Amino acid sequence: MNHIHAMTVLAATGTLASAALAAPPTWEDAPLGATFATGNTTSSDGVNIVFDCFEWSTGTIFCGGSARVEPQIAGCNAGQRIGLNNINATFDYAGSIGPVTDPIFNFGEYGGNINLILNGDARNFDNFLDLDGTTVGGCVVRVLAGGTGGDCGKVQFEGVVDQLTVGGQEFWWDGTSDCDISFEDLPLGAVFPAVSTFATDGVPVTVRELFNPSTPPTFGDAIVGNGGMACGIGHELWTNNCRAGFGFLSGPGPVQNLSFEFGEYGGHINFAINGDLRIVPNFRDLDGVTVGGATISVPSGGLGSDCGEVYVSGNVHELEVGGQELWIDCLRFEADPDGGGGECEDALVDHADLPLAGNWAVGDSLTTGGVHVSIFDFISSSGPVFGNALTSNSQLACGDDLELATYNVHATYDFAGSIGALVNVTVQVSDQGGEINLGVNGVPVSLAADYADLHGTTSGGATILVESGGYDGDCTVLRIVGTVKSLTLGGQQHFIDCIWADDIIPPAIPGDLNGDGCVDSADVGILLGYWGTPLGDLNGDGTTDAADFGTLLGNWGC
Repeated sequence: MNHIHAMTVLAATGTLASAALAAPPTWEDAPLGATFATGNTTSSDGVNIVFDCFEWSTGTIFCGGSARVEPQIAGCNAGQRIGLNNINATFDYAGSIGPVTDPIFNFGEYGGNINLILNGDARNFDNFLDLDGTTVGGCVVRVLAGGTGGDCGKVQFEGVVDQLTVGGQEFWWDGTSDCDISFEDLPLGAVFPAVSTFATDGVPVTVRELFNPSTPPTFGDAIVGNGGMACGIGHELWTNNCRAGFGFLSGPGPVQNLSFEFGEYGGHINFAINGDLRIVPNFRDLDGVTVGGATISVPSGGLGSDCGEVYVSGNVHELEVGGQELWIDCLRFEADPDGGGGECEDALVDHADLPLAGNWAVGDSLTTGGVHVSIFDFISSSGPVFGNALTSNSQLACGDDLELATYNVHATYDFAGSIGALVNVTVQVSDQGGEINLGVNGVPVSLAADYADLHGTTSGGATILVESGGYDGDCTVLRIVGTVKSLTLGGQQHFIDCIWADDIIPPAIPGDLNGDGCVDSADVGILLGYWGTPLGDLNGDGTTDAADFGTLLGNWGC
């Protein structure tokens, strides 16, 4: 459906439903591979279904067809579907779950003709686009995507559907589920400027600037409208020179098999999965591309000045999408059944054992999760700054309990000197403003405006990856690949929470620098060779000095 057509639809109907309703059945409760012949009956999602003879385009009635429950087609539907090969399926809504209003269905048509009987009104046609805008059985047929033949698509019947019969020769049909995010809970006309935050349907959203290909970023507004620009009904979100970041990690938790509907009418698009940002002219430029570890497909639209749908196959911690004349609607996804909120399950360090009123100045130390932590001054672009670290329960780092807030300080976690060096560390942090410090294994800290600036860099022999977030206000997930003996994190308005690791290397005897199981004169020679560098640091202060020599002597012997 194009822009002009969408506006014509709204003008003709005069009113908008609050949201597109679910259109069962989705066939998820049916055994995959189940087959049916003419005269068979079944039910799915509570809907009674009868399989019947099919009418060819010549008018001949054929009763030898078959139906089969088939798997998902990536980019076309969200789960199982029913394949209809020269057979019709009749869905008796009124006689089972009750009539459905304004339902939307997915379909695939790949050859031959199609039968449609809507509330007793029959049609025999070649492609769904042939019926677009017509009235059948008291319902207006709206082809939202596809329908030209040899493609998959989406169709809506505007009105009340008591009974529906549909079938084809090389054809499949599938229901749709409710939108997980429909924006119906937001006030119509609400304006969210970049940079600001709001929540919708339980998911936090951050509005950020729009990155441009060759000019500075623009700071526009996200606006709640109902003009049908994404070719749906009810509320939608207009990203007017901005991008909207959906933080699933701090809402329902990581999601899978995400999709959303859009209308794009000019300018370029920002699109990011898990912090991996792309700037493209149109959504179709992302079709088949891997972004943030997930595969993108665009089964309909995406060529510019049109409506369409994007499917994301993979794990999604955060979705960012925006443009200049871009509307988005109806996000659907499979959420973690255990919920979100960034639980620190199985974390080595979660800070929950810290005192609620904890307050540490530069030079202080604390222990959490058995790990010794030292507080140091923050290294800013204008020089050292001396602040403090506090216990916080704000959950800004998206954990589920206490976290360590670092205000103009950084905290060094000495894993090797306490529980043992870690292998491949994952940590949840949040930068709420200002600059950040990050360092691994005692090397001088890196200074950056955002964690995203450090993605792909190395520190202390380990590689820094930003798996999601990475910007101000984000719940950021860092992955530090390699052996991590110590980790330094901090910022000006900065929060640290859950820390996980793939493995732990048991701690060596402090001072046994050659690993022979003894602390002796050989280790003294090594320590002196490391003097003034981080390499012989035994107490986690980032340098090799007299304090480390004292630690070595305190562990003398085998």
